[in-house]
Amino acid sequence: MSIKKKKSRRYVPLWSKLLLFLAFLSALVRFAGEKSSSFAEWITVNVGFYIRRALANLTGGFKISLAEALIVFSPLILVIILFFASKQKGIRAKFSFLICLVAVISLFYTSYVYTLGIGYYRVPLS
Repeated sequence: MSIKKKKSRRYVPLWSKLLLFLAFLSALVRFAGEKSSSFAEWITVNVGFYIRRALANLTGGFKISLAEALIVFSPLILVIILFFASKQKGIRAKFSFLICLVAVISLFYTSYVYTLGIGYYRVPLS
């Protein structure tokens, strides 16, 4: 008897689901920060500090800002994304590609919330 492998019906990779879940949690944290400035202060001082430090250590060796590089190379990045999107065969593959793309974009949103975004809701200095 041969053992047949079941065909995987997973259209969305696990890492995409994880990034989308983190974006959802970030939206909840942002909403809570809007309602409570002390919560926004706590997130900025405790959680945001470690995320900012990790990103600084990760990108400290580059001579240019990665955000500026993304802006400068955004037309090229868009062309590459459209090229790979056109190469996808079938509706399931295109759907999976779209979800993965949204998941990567949600990573930028998550990092924004924890590094800078929640700081707008802190107690003002004046």
